Amino acid sequence: MSQRVAERAPGRRHTYLLRMWQESDASSWRLIVQDVKTDERWGFTDIHEFVYFLKNTINQYEFVENETTQSL
Repeated sequence: MSQRVAERAPGRRHTYLLRMWQESDASSWRLIVQDVKTDERWGFTDIHEFVYFLKNTINQYEFVENETTQSL
């Protein structure tokens, strides 16, 4: 039986609550992301900033993995 991903990599789980809205029909989307474990919040004025945030979160783990592998 295979393990769940969260069990294999316990530090790699992030759960966010995403809220999106427009002030008016002509305005761009605004976003708030909240970490459900820590209640930390980040606000974004467009979707590109939000995607950048997600990529940076993922890249932090890739950087740590590369550093660990190179030191072995």
